[in-house]
Amino acid sequence: MNPRDKVIRYQAHAMRRMQKRGITQGQVEQTIRKPDRKGPAKRPGATRFERKASKRRKTIVIAEEHDTSFWVITAWKKIG
Repeated sequence: MNPRDKVIRYQAHAMRRMQKRGITQGQVEQTIRKPDRKGPAKRPGATRFERKASKRRKTIVIAEEHDTSFWVITAWKKIG
């Protein structure tokens, strides 16, 4: 299945972190579906997705990819 067609699901932890950090579901979806950079995360079995939000800011999402979905574990913004 094409990653752009997969459902994006959120763990409760991810939703709390996103709300606390001012990250929308739309930003997470864009980061996963059209990343500027993608690679392994520190968490076994998870992937790190990065997407530039501006010149100095990027959104980072950690998610597990399954056959028909992505499970978002956490997300944050990074400056630099």
